[in-house]
Amino acid sequence: MSILRDIARTSARGGIYLFVGMTLATLINALSSILIGRLLGPDQYGLYSLAMTPASLLLLGTGLGISIGLTKFISESGRTGDWSKILTSINTGILFQFILTFFWGIILFIYSDWFSIYVINRPEASFYVRITSLLVIGSGLFRVLNSIFYGLERMDGSSLMSILQAISKFVLAVGLILLGYAVTGAIVGHVGSYLVAIFLGILILYLLILRKKKVENRLFSRDLAVNMVTYGFPAYLSSILVGVIGVYKNYLLAWFTTNIDIGNLAAALNLSTAITIFIFPVSTVLFPSFSKLDVEREINEVRELFRYAVRYSCILILPVSFFIMVLSRDVIFLFYGSVFRDAPLYLVIAALPYLLVGLGSVVLGSFFNGVGMTNIVFRMGVINLVASLPLYYLLIYFYGVLGILVALVLATFFMIFYGFWVARSRFGVWVDGYILLRIYFAAFLSGLAVYLLRLFVDFGRSLYNVPVFGVLFLFLYLVFLPLFRGIGEGDVDILSMAFSGLRYVSPLFEVFFELERRIIRFLQR
Repeated sequence: MSILRDIARTSARGGIYLFVGMTLATLINALSSILIGRLLGPDQYGLYSLAMTPASLLLLGTGLGISIGLTKFISESGRTGDWSKILTSINTGILFQFILTFFWGIILFIYSDWFSIYVINRPEASFYVRITSLLVIGSGLFRVLNSIFYGLERMDGSSLMSILQAISKFVLAVGLILLGYAVTGAIVGHVGSYLVAIFLGILILYLLILRKKKVENRLFSRDLAVNMVTYGFPAYLSSILVGVIGVYKNYLLAWFTTNIDIGNLAAALNLSTAITIFIFPVSTVLFPSFSKLDVEREINEVRELFRYAVRYSCILILPVSFFIMVLSRDVIFLFYGSVFRDAPLYLVIAALPYLLVGLGSVVLGSFFNGVGMTNIVFRMGVINLVASLPLYYLLIYFYGVLGILVALVLATFFMIFYGFWVARSRFGVWVDGYILLRIYFAAFLSGLAVYLLRLFVDFGRSLYNVPVFGVLFLFLYLVFLPLFRGIGEGDVDILSMAFSGLRYVSPLFEVFFELERRIIRFLQR
């Protein structure tokens, strides 16, 4: 049990760094997205979104699983303290990724006309697509640097790099649009922000870690590169399938909908990242956590970690999801304005897949990658693809953007259900079903109360509605959660232990933990 306590403390610390970093980066990116959307308008904003599609497609060929392999191998070597292997892994991963991204960037630059005509059905976007060839290089290296920080469990470095990227995008993109460069300025700012971020990321990596570790290492190891690719390749194939689905979705949108529809959808999907802010830190810190455990000798610890990870991810993510859904209109109008009138409904449907957290949607990817079953991650991707291909086409043909969103929800459900079934049958993992139902009910009831109250109460502007109803939702959830026994005093003690030692934030969390303890004790009396 001691190793689980150590993992809990490390994961909590890393999760806080990621949460703070991603929150700040997302807020800055959201502000950038809002200003870009308002300055460009739905039509040009839709064109800006489509112009990124070819680069997103070619980015699928820039990994080969090296990122997952890096995190896994660095995490394992960190447990034994083998810094020679860690540094060689870092050098190999960065060089390997640069060669791949440079190759695909050149391809996109040369054939930008072809991609504009046959991929996004917008011949006039050729110049914009050509600019995004640098995005292939910048985004690919950005991803690898993040994987290195994850493996080293230095989430502070990853967070700092993400914040710097967001700030760079805000300054460059918004500034260039204000100078009159419109879509060109938005794309140049987006691309330039990644180039700035990778330069600063390498500098951060050196200052925080590498300059302190003077051990013998190699610039490139062919065997290590092969091993990392072999390990991560099945999960990489799964990411390709996810990327193909995204490109396929954008292709169908380009043919069957208008730029205004695409702009509304993009706004809704951008704001759904408010939920991802909570999901990403949890799933990210769990990958190295599962990687540390030997699935054969420590299977009981693996099962226990899975069970607690699902329960606590539900406690964290469900209220955020329900709040976004019940207040979608105010959230959209606050950030994008009433001109995006279809986006609130799109946001409600886009948030539905996040309700699958009780089936382990947040945990499964990290679990399978961590225990070495990356082939299962690939199979989950195949199921997602097989379900998406017919559903996307049929539903967008009859129902437009709404059909795309419904197809996304259905395909996600099939994928997650399969992953949970495999985890249960092969590793004997399970979840606390009755407790999870109580957590769902507490979050749902909090959302229902806020929704009904919002029908009769309006503070005049979304700027006031969102924070006021947000505080009310949080208060109701903190009361309903122990009231319906979705959390017990033992759970609070575990969470308190996990977050102890975080100098600046643990006192804030302890306020909430103590509140829950008092409510639980009051209900027991």
